[in-house]
Amino acid sequence: MAHGLAQDLQYDQRINDARFHNQQMQRAKAENEASLKAFEDDTDYMNAANSFDHDIIKNNANNTIKQMGEIIRNNPDYKYNPDVRRKLKELKVDLKSNPDVIRGMASDDNFKKLNDDLGKVAKNPNMYDTDAYQQLLSQKNNYIQYGHQDGKDAADKFGPQAFVYNKPEDFVPLNEEALKTASLIKARKYKTYANGGNEELVDENSLIPAAMDFYNRHKRQIQVTYNPKSNDEGIAYAKELIRPGISLKREFGQPHYNNELELHKYKQAHGEAKANGKYDLDPYMYDVKRADANRLNTDLVQAALGTTPQAKIYNKDGVFIKATEGMKFIPDGGFQQTQRTVGAKINKSTGAYEGMEKKSDARTGVFHGYVEMTEKELDDSGLLNDKAMKDLISSYEGKDAKNKPVTLYRVKANVESDLNNEGFRTRYNSAAKLTSKQMDALNPMSQTEQNSAIPSASIQEWMNAGWTKEQIQQGVQSGVIKAL
Repeated sequence: MAHGLAQDLQYDQRINDARFHNQQMQRAKAENEASLKAFEDDTDYMNAANSFDHDIIKNNANNTIKQMGEIIRNNPDYKYNPDVRRKLKELKVDLKSNPDVIRGMASDDNFKKLNDDLGKVAKNPNMYDTDAYQQLLSQKNNYIQYGHQDGKDAADKFGPQAFVYNKPEDFVPLNEEALKTASLIKARKYKTYANGGNEELVDENSLIPAAMDFYNRHKRQIQVTYNPKSNDEGIAYAKELIRPGISLKREFGQPHYNNELELHKYKQAHGEAKANGKYDLDPYMYDVKRADANRLNTDLVQAALGTTPQAKIYNKDGVFIKATEGMKFIPDGGFQQTQRTVGAKINKSTGAYEGMEKKSDARTGVFHGYVEMTEKELDDSGLLNDKAMKDLISSYEGKDAKNKPVTLYRVKANVESDLNNEGFRTRYNSAAKLTSKQMDALNPMSQTEQNSAIPSASIQEWMNAGWTKEQIQQGVQSGVIKAL
């Protein structure tokens, strides 16, 4: 039994030895595969997609991997030899992050950003600086060819350098931005009129710094869009973009507001009428026909002229350009009597255009204002081809026939009218809502010598006679009537 047991023990030992040997073989194989995997991991590297860097990185990587392989082959103890391990580590770091790799990956990243933005530019080119993007594309081609976005000379001088993408300024709807700026301008100047009216004016001292800020924020877009020859000219464009959006209020006075000056004029005109035996002082005669120049209520002018009268456009040199038909005319209240060929008023000191002025004693009425045009109408008119029209055209945000926002343009224009036109006179007087009898009552000089007392009546009686509360109040304040 003992002998048999010994034989069994020897057999078991052989079995254990075989298992141990097999385990060692498996372990060696696993370690070898792990070493190979580790080497493969160590020799992985990032390569650039662009054609300039790709082959450079690949060739350098092949040379580095070859060096690593030779070191391992020639140094079986590479796992434990500190000098060999240090050398391999240096080669691995260089393989993965040498200057060529870093430059190539950085350039690829910036190329992707550029390509993404070019896709947006293609969809809406008007809202982007296409010239700047075209220049970037040219710089990209320089990099692909020479390794430097500034071209061959820069590459020869500085060597390859990563492509840098500086995103161009995105454009914005300038008119909308100008309206936002205009809404912030609060300072006003006021102009008052002898008839009791007043209007707010743009305060240039507030507009100029706002325009400078607007120009600096949108400088590139203004330069691309309007091509100013200097920064001052660019700021001038910014001012005209902002100006139409500034909210200005206007309060119209009564056509015959009886302050001291107007009463004096009225007495003088009435005296002339009595001397000539022609007492015809209705609103039209007083405001228009007997006035060399005046500032009129625009509602009355619009009522008399109609919405789309024939208007004449002159440039700032006084040269007649064209007449319009069927376009909306917006009077600004300016009126004067002049000849049919209207002359420009030029400031002799500055040479600045200051509107139109009387050139003779011909009794033709000139009503100043603007013709309203759409963008297409302005383009078709040919006015933009005349440099002397530059300061006479402005834009603003209006509404189209469907009440949708649209950019409209105002062009300085005049309507010329025969002052003896009875139809014009009738429409003007009708809009003024004053009869000749009421006008006569407002004038103390119209009272006969036999009845020179100030007329008196109750407020209701004055209103029954056609007077408004405002007219009654003015009549009482000026001493023309009494309200009991």
